[in-house]
Amino acid sequence: MSIAKAFATTTPTTEPTSGNLGDSAPAGTKSVSDFVTVQSLTNFAAMTGAISAAWGGAQRLWNPLHGQWFPFTLCALFGLVSLLASRPGDPALDAQGTPLAQQTSPLVRWLQPSFIAAVNVFVLYGAVVGATAAVK
Repeated sequence: MSIAKAFATTTPTTEPTSGNLGDSAPAGTKSVSDFVTVQSLTNFAAMTGAISAAWGGAQRLWNPLHGQWFPFTLCALFGLVSLLASRPGDPALDAQGTPLAQQTSPLVRWLQPSFIAAVNVFVLYGAVVGATAAVK
């Protein structure tokens, strides 16, 4: 199994941001990244701890990092990396190599994961700030 397969799931070609099918996906599905899916909105326990720890360590190294912008910047970088790792693929093609009918436009294929990534950034930021406040 390749590293790329470890971070991907299958999804219907009509719903590229849903990762509900698992490994036994029927025909008409494709592999998409697990980073930017609707399900990833609640999958932040590891990143919350990592960013909280990085924020705490950075505050000890340099006093100006006590503000709220540093963890937000780390969360935004995570969102950007997630979006780039989950960039939409090319349109699905039929057996003759022509695009299948009724596919979303490239703009929509970028807007959906971009919106989910933006929501993920704010959810992760809220979790980091809340977890840090709860520990203090």
